[in-house]
Amino acid sequence: MLAGNVSLFLYVHLEVSEMNKFFAATVMLAGAMTAHATPLFSDAGFGPGDSMVTFNEVSVAGGGSVTNQFSASGVSFSTNGPGSWYASSDPGAYSGNPNFAGRYLDTFSGGGNASIYNILFSSSVDAAGAYWEFNVSSPAATFSAYLNSVMVESFDYNNPNCCSSTEFVGFSSIIFDEIRISNITGSAFIMDTLRFSPASVVSEPGLLALLWLGLGGLAFSQRKTKS
Repeated sequence: MLAGNVSLFLYVHLEVSEMNKFFAATVMLAGAMTAHATPLFSDAGFGPGDSMVTFNEVSVAGGGSVTNQFSASGVSFSTNGPGSWYASSDPGAYSGNPNFAGRYLDTFSGGGNASIYNILFSSSVDAAGAYWEFNVSSPAATFSAYLNSVMVESFDYNNPNCCSSTEFVGFSSIIFDEIRISNITGSAFIMDTLRFSPASVVSEPGLLALLWLGLGGLAFSQRKTKS
């Protein structure tokens, strides 16, 4: 009797494992089919339900390093080197630029520059961007979106109207939890008015559809094996 129970357990365990493999593959395939990032150059799509950080929410001394001071707003900042994100004075010297007002972030107010700057969201988002001004026009920098430290999409940004006309730059139509800015020509930039929207949760009908698709694949595979 014990041997029979063990055999039944192993059979059920293998069946569930195979089903899990098919379901996981189905979900990954569905994600790959929809993961086509759109470089974002406008904040028009953001609404009242989305988050916005103007960098005036928390008082940071001009030239002070900015890391997790804005974590309550759902975002933190880091770099890969000795440089840092810095808070401008209030108001900053470039607050007269379009879409810059009061305090903003820059790469030079408090010290040296880093080669990569990271914007880290506390939870996944499906759109995020900010107003930027780089001190060169072309190429200015590379923007990359990451999810769990794996790059999802990347593009090279060029601002043809450098250097007194800011532009909203970011990503939409993908799921990510980090933006990295790298390959910065001239090193210096300023950033203000960061906006982001929480990632949409897959609806229950959508999950059920994926599950049935995975089960269909499992049944087809078993029929193939038995034939």
